[in-house]
Amino acid sequence: MSFQGFSNVDLSSIAIDDGPMRETLQTGRHEVTITEATINDGKEGKKDLVLSYNNDNGSIRQWLTIYDPKTVKNDAGVEQQPEYVNINWVQIKKLLKFTGYEADETPDPSYFVGKKVGINIKQSEYMGKKQLRVNYHWMPDAAASGGPEDKIPF
Repeated sequence: MSFQGFSNVDLSSIAIDDGPMRETLQTGRHEVTITEATINDGKEGKKDLVLSYNNDNGSIRQWLTIYDPKTVKNDAGVEQQPEYVNINWVQIKKLLKFTGYEADETPDPSYFVGKKVGINIKQSEYMGKKQLRVNYHWMPDAAASGGPEDKIPF
C-alpha cells in the first residue's frame, strides 16, 4: 500500500480518547509512572528503548539507543559500541536499580510498565531546535524509604 495523500482518508475505524490533551512535562524534577516501554527500530539500523513517563501534570517520552550498527574502535583497536550507547546502558542500569530490579541480565521491556521513578527534564538544543529531554533518573522519596511515613509524634 502506498501513500495516497492526506485528503479523503477514512477515519471511521480510528479510535480516540475523549480525555483532555496531555501537556508535555517541563524542565525540572518529576515523580512519574512509566506507562509504555518498547524496543523500536531507530534510524540507520539502530535499536532504541522507548519509555513513556506520565503524571498528573503531563507526559514525556525518552528514546535510549541501545544498539548502533556503526561501531568504533577503542584504543586497543577492538570494535565496540559508540560512547553514547554505553552511556545509555549506564542510565538503563540505574533506572533498573531505582525500580528494584537486581538481576544481572535485562528484563523484558514490559518490566518497566507501571514502575514509579523520578526523572529530571532539561532543555537542550538539537539540530538548531530547542527540545525537552529526560537527562537522568532518581529514586522517588517514597520508594527510597519503602513507602510514605506516618509523622505522628506518639
